[in-house]
Amino acid sequence: MIEVTQQNFETEVLAASQRVPVLVDFWAPWCGPCRALTPVLERLEHELAGSVILVKVNSDENPEIAAALGVRGIPNVILFKDGKPVDRFVGAQPESQIRAFLARHLDKPGDAELARAREAMQEKRYATAAEALGAALAINPANQQARADYVLALTRLHRFEQARTAFEPLAGEALADRRIAALEVLLGATEAAASVDGEAEARAAVAEAPEDDARRLTLAQWLMAQSRWAEAMDELLVIVERDRAFGDDIARRTMLAIFEFCPDAALVSTYRRRLSASLY
Repeated sequence: MIEVTQQNFETEVLAASQRVPVLVDFWAPWCGPCRALTPVLERLEHELAGSVILVKVNSDENPEIAAALGVRGIPNVILFKDGKPVDRFVGAQPESQIRAFLARHLDKPGDAELARAREAMQEKRYATAAEALGAALAINPANQQARADYVLALTRLHRFEQARTAFEPLAGEALADRRIAALEVLLGATEAAASVDGEAEARAAVAEAPEDDARRLTLAQWLMAQSRWAEAMDELLVIVERDRAFGDDIARRTMLAIFEFCPDAALVSTYRRRLSASLY
């Protein structure tokens, strides 16, 4: 544990917290609760093994630091991240509460990979996203959101066999979780679209037999796989209006899946109304 003074506060707290969170414990030798709190903080620092640094400031010997940070009672523990105080607690708190305090701010295993994956998904760099999400799942296989995003990234890459395998642990949740149900529909649609040799072939098939809902569904799935949401939903609405029961209600279920993944809220709102009007 490092003893911090006015001379080294900038180095040991402000600069150090740019790399790793720093927990600053304001104490004094005469303070009984401070002496009770110290071994708890030391134990947690050791347990967290580099995820947080614990330093101590004697508030009697460093009143300038205490005043600048609004320390009026001790023990007073302040967490610094990126050179700034982000949270604090006062008094000798139970260990369970201190753990909860730290958990709000410390990165969990896999967080860095998830952050990299989110950025890659937003930029449509699906190979990078899949790699990062695979690494995150290796750390925490129970993270359902990461698994769903992994399946989505693999689907965008047309790595269907891997996507199906990754989806298996989620399959039991499809009835209760509409996003997982939508993901299953999206995976199936993208698989079906991959069997078509481009838009021209799909449209020619529909033109040849306009009443064939299976052909129209394939066109809609191809458009959906290209994120051409409005065109896909136009084709799906034709099927819904003509034969709601076709394919176990697949046209409506595919539209619901699009509603989950289409980023255009205004477009989704418009087609929700159109779908509702076609049903009732």
